[in-house]
Amino acid sequence: MAFEKHILICINQRPPKSPKGCCGDDGLAVRVAFVQELAKRGLINKVRANKTGCLDTCSMGPSVVIYPAGIWYKGVTPEDVPEIVETSIMGEGVVDGLQMSDAEFSARK
Repeated sequence: MAFEKHILICINQRPPKSPKGCCGDDGLAVRVAFVQELAKRGLINKVRANKTGCLDTCSMGPSVVIYPAGIWYKGVTPEDVPEIVETSIMGEGVVDGLQMSDAEFSARK
């Protein structure tokens, strides 16, 4: 059976002080938090948390995309993960304050 949802987490590394920013180690910590939260909720075989290269939104901090809904989150921390899982994985909602707007995506560096 295929996964019902996919969570893509940027872990792209850039040189220090890159004007584009970097998700890198912070993104990796977010991915670990997602894997742990999915396991805690018994969702490992239903939802996949994948690390990715650049999602082209590095200037907004660790970026997360949830498919098939196409929800883009910015500046995600490990502390945000339980709320994202509850709202966007268990449910079909969006976490206010973390969702990347169309304007922010268009203005990305």
